[in-house]
Amino acid sequence: DVNVGRFQMAQTLCSAIPNVLLLSATPHRGKSDHFRRILKLLNDDAFSGNAAPTLEELDPYVVRTEKRQAIDYTGKPLFNRRRTERLVAEYDNSRHKLQQDLYDEVTEYVKRGFDLATKTKNTSYAFVMVLFQRMMSSSTQAILDAIEKRANRLEAEKNQTLTHEHIAQKLLEEDADAQLSLDFEEKVNEQIQNTAAAYETELLELKELLNQAKHCRANEVDVKFEYLLRRLDELKKAENNMDLKFIIFTEFTATQQMLCEELANRGGYTSAAINGSMDADHR
Repeated sequence: DVNVGRFQMAQTLCSAIPNVLLLSATPHRGKSDHFRRILKLLNDDAFSGNAAPTLEELDPYVVRTEKRQAIDYTGKPLFNRRRTERLVAEYDNSRHKLQQDLYDEVTEYVKRGFDLATKTKNTSYAFVMVLFQRMMSSSTQAILDAIEKRANRLEAEKNQTLTHEHIAQKLLEEDADAQLSLDFEEKVNEQIQNTAAAYETELLELKELLNQAKHCRANEVDVKFEYLLRRLDELKKAENNMDLKFIIFTEFTATQQMLCEELANRGGYTSAAINGSMDADHR
């Protein structure tokens, strides 16, 4: 493995020299064990163990310089000040009625799901609900794909979960002595019925939302795309350059794919998509 070989080389070098400076734009990358191994190159004793290091542990060893703080030898900033402008793409009652209705319906679904997740302390389900709202805000295509994937996942999960053995095991995890009670079988059957009802309720809601999202996608142009297309034309005119190039960032690949298609079909643009699902060479 190339990465293992690189780490072993770094380990050998760090053991042979008195001082080490490690430079990285993304030292953590969401993996605490990987991060701790890098820190052990600096001080093996200080970062032994497996838990995520605390801020107090990191303080003597890690220096973070933000881009806006970076300066050259004369004190001049290395980067221009970032200029951002918040733009609002508003729904038009005649052209975007379906999108507005879909937004409202998805928001209600998210509210109910988030309330349930809070009551049951189900953090993963709460995260899914937050993600749904962000996808709805990204594009109709993004939420359509998300609804379809969740419905398929729930359908598969339902078939695995609604077995006597699975429910019985779950009850025993909550109460080790439950099997000794006379009504254990009744509890299992009741739990199966309740779980099945919960799945069916959400699946029915998701299927209705999916039909609504498909109808919306087929009959309306995405409101944010319409705004984007106008904005690109304005910028080309302002720069007096009809061949002006743009970089467009999206949070979700479904929105990115939709933009590539719509920019080609409705705007006559040629575009290239780059995202994290591609390998490094392809990017």
